[in-house]
Amino acid sequence: MVQIEGAENRVPFERKKYNDSVYELNTFCQSLFGGWVSNSRNIKVREPFKATEEHKQIPKVNGTTQFE
Repeated sequence: MVQIEGAENRVPFERKKYNDSVYELNTFCQSLFGGWVSNSRNIKVREPFKATEEHKQIPKVNGTTQFE
């Protein structure tokens, strides 16, 4: 159970870290120099991760290791 709680606590943190990186990339791509570099390297602006209702649901645990 402790491992599951730890994973549940890490998910929002990692999602924020990813979205912060996407924001930095998009800001760089929209700058004058960054636009030139990103166009020459075919780097595209990315969309941040948005959790759907399905992703927000917590899985049910059956016993100690089985998921339903």
